Amino acid sequence: MTREGRRASSRMANREALMLCVSRVRRYPIGALPRCYVSVAVLDGCIYAMGGYDGHVRQNTAERYTPRSNQWSLITPMNHQRSDASATTLNS
Repeated sequence: MTREGRRASSRMANREALMLCVSRVRRYPIGALPRCYVSVAVLDGCIYAMGGYDGHVRQNTAERYTPRSNQWSLITPMNHQRSDASATTLNS
């Protein structure tokens, strides 16, 4: 579960992940694109951030965070712009 910094002047000021199984919060580096209202999911140990809102338009961009390299990278964008959506994984 994540929460995003949402003040207009500091959109995406931070990314924090609440690890429910161990009750702690961990800070991650900022992604390549500043945005809020982004959908996130975890798959195969990577965090995926999809869509969102950059303060002007909804986004179709997608990024993957790889813990080993401690880096975000842009991946293939979605077909449609989205914000305020949900994301999850199944059986992985």
